[in-house]
Amino acid sequence: IYFVSNQENIARDFEISFRNIKNKPTQWNPNTGEIDAVNKFAKSAKHTHINLSLAPYESTFIVFSYKNETHNKYAVLMEDSILIQNKWNVSFTKNNQTVNSTQLFDWSLSANPLIKYYSGTAVYNTTFTCKTDFSKLVDNYTRSVCLSLGKVSNLASVRINGINCGTAWTAPYEVNITKALKKGNNTLEIEVTNTWANAINGWDKGSPPFPGIWTDGKYRMKEDKLLEAGLLGPVMIIQK
Repeated sequence: IYFVSNQENIARDFEISFRNIKNKPTQWNPNTGEIDAVNKFAKSAKHTHINLSLAPYESTFIVFSYKNETHNKYAVLMEDSILIQNKWNVSFTKNNQTVNSTQLFDWSLSANPLIKYYSGTAVYNTTFTCKTDFSKLVDNYTRSVCLSLGKVSNLASVRINGINCGTAWTAPYEVNITKALKKGNNTLEIEVTNTWANAINGWDKGSPPFPGIWTDGKYRMKEDKLLEAGLLGPVMIIQK
């Protein structure tokens, strides 16, 4: 079992040589537990050579299994990746603020101090249309469809058509939506939660985003600036 981590904030393509030539490699997603076959690899006298592509700060496991597992991919292809850019309804749960916008935005740049200094969870709601039927994709070894959230500060939980699709808390901020996606109209709900830093900053300046914030110390960041917050996108549906 090998753990591989991209430690840079850029996408990277590279070849890794593993000290195993007896078993067939599989790739395991550390966020979801999904297992994919590694279909392209080369062997030398003492090593197996695999080309990997990792998103910024993405990590993966390469496992050489003694089992001869079969991974089948259905030849179901969807239309070009779907960019979700309909109107978003954003509800800030702790202070009842609401924003309707076609553009995703950084909460900390808002002119409204109740949003600018907000810390907690906000719920994003929108709808989108899918032209492809993915009802046959029912197990872990099929081609999958993911919702890519782009940039998130700091974590996001996703529901498609009321079905929980999981939480993305690290790059590349993707969740598998294959079983929840349907042909035609779909509803999308994303709960995004940031850290307490901005609310404490606002409290320190006399502008708390909601009552009940209290601390016995001043804002502890090295610089007096707010952190990025919210769903920054772009939000896209992609096939893996």
